[in-house]
Amino acid sequence: MPNRRGRAASSVRLALAAAIALIALSPALSLTPVAEARSWRYLPPPTGNYSPKHVWQTKDNCIWAAGSMLLDKWSHGRVRASQYTLRKASGDKDGGSTLRDLSRAFAKAARVKLKTPGYGGSMEWWELLDRLESGGGAVVVGEYNRMPPYFSRWSPGYAARRSSGHAVFVERYDRRNGRVWIDDPLAPGGWPGEWIPVDDLRRFADVERGSVQAAATPPRRHPTTAPLVDQAYRLGAPEAAGIVIVGQPLAVSVPLHITGGFPRPAAHRLAATWRLADGSRTEDPPTTRSKPVRPSGSGFRASLPVPQEPGRYIVDLRLAPERGRSPARPVGTVEIRVVGPFAATIAVMTQADRVVGRPVPLTVVVDNVGSVDWRPSPERERAQAAPAAPGADSPAMLTLVWRSGLRPDHEAMSVPVGLAPGARMEVDLLVSAPPMGGIWRLEAVIGHPILGPMTNMSDAMDPVLVTFAEPGAISDI
Repeated sequence: MPNRRGRAASSVRLALAAAIALIALSPALSLTPVAEARSWRYLPPPTGNYSPKHVWQTKDNCIWAAGSMLLDKWSHGRVRASQYTLRKASGDKDGGSTLRDLSRAFAKAARVKLKTPGYGGSMEWWELLDRLESGGGAVVVGEYNRMPPYFSRWSPGYAARRSSGHAVFVERYDRRNGRVWIDDPLAPGGWPGEWIPVDDLRRFADVERGSVQAAATPPRRHPTTAPLVDQAYRLGAPEAAGIVIVGQPLAVSVPLHITGGFPRPAAHRLAATWRLADGSRTEDPPTTRSKPVRPSGSGFRASLPVPQEPGRYIVDLRLAPERGRSPARPVGTVEIRVVGPFAATIAVMTQADRVVGRPVPLTVVVDNVGSVDWRPSPERERAQAAPAAPGADSPAMLTLVWRSGLRPDHEAMSVPVGLAPGARMEVDLLVSAPPMGGIWRLEAVIGHPILGPMTNMSDAMDPVLVTFAEPGAISDI
């Protein structure tokens, strides 16, 4: 029988063999520092929704606890190193550790090449968020006193200090809701983490020369622009001309304000859904799209085809990316009046109450919003403007008519309106009143010697209602 010493040595050998077998079969490997990193361990960019185990930091170990979670996240739990192992591998003994120290620790303890600002790599803020959205994670360095009270509740005394450098682990960027999942090493053991607004994390983070002080898993792709759905892109209300001529494009601009150091977004198409303001259907296709446009410093500017049917339209606008699967982003609604080449707008100002038999003072403003020249041929020739219609020796005429559903129409006055395209005429008139009392509606008709009466006049002028009293019924008018 073996002696006591031999039995003890045999037990040690068996225990060591069992330990080696256990390590070989284990999916997660606890690491100890090595003297030199002879070859890099390749860890591909993480995928899926794997979240690391929470690491509760010991004193002055926030960057090492967060780094331990980063390594766990990066390897999907297959490679792990404790906060103590990482700190020892870095050689740091005095505290005040930096991201460069973390890079050295990853290299020595895990043979993983971790790029950090000033140590092989750097990121802008939007690039960090893009990595998080693609399944990555990061250690972000900042000031704890810049956190809102709720998110610094794990150590309010430390958050009250003027100098409160801290490191947290973040992952899972939710672009649409503008939030990031945070795992604070100051939280006690077993804490699962929580969502934090991106703006709060941005205030916490240190950013130097446009580079965020963070160490992150590598990108799954190399984007050049961020999606427009990001909270950093704020779109203003769309701006468009209220009137457009059939056959001409509608110019639309959408203001864009960018925050957080994000780049200008990629090219987008502006899409418009047209519907008649009165609710009736249109024979034209309900949706038109612009060519891809890249935003300038002020925003997006695009030209849209318009329906061929004149009328008042409500237009719903949205921006859709030229490429990719990001959804279209609604930008607002505008009201557009589509007119033919022979078109006008008319505004009439007068009092709402008058007396039968007394002339009615009016101020009339007429705009030629079409492309037809209303002037007679001699005036067009003197202005060296090519006529849009065959020659005519007289200008277009504006006729004002009083209408009532109970009585015959009464023509108030006719005046010439020889206007070039884009011109305006403002004139004060004294027109005749209708012969009988009651409520009368003033309407306008514009006729051209060649083109005849203008159509769609109901869209050109807002209703003007005047109540006429019999003489003596109202003494102070």
